[in-house]
Amino acid sequence: YGRTKVHLAAPGVNIVSTVPNNSYSSFSGTSMATPHVSGVAALVLNAEPGLTVAQLKDRLLRTVTPLSTLQGVVSTGGMLNAFNALT
Repeated sequence: YGRTKVHLAAPGVNIVSTVPNNSYSSFSGTSMATPHVSGVAALVLNAEPGLTVAQLKDRLLRTVTPLSTLQGVVSTGGMLNAFNALT
């Protein structure tokens, strides 16, 4: 968390991921949240390949779902929203 350093929230608690030996396990933390943001960024760039990095960042930040629990916790006060970013 960090109102001036963290821009948006993303799912990162109890995320199921692959582990060695063809198995799955649940993890939490930024290592689990980051792939969600990267994936949405890739979807947006696929739909609009001409976007600059600044435009992409702006799109992701402008289209979050505002949540009262995130006000003052992250700079946008919201959570990543793939649908909003793509529409």
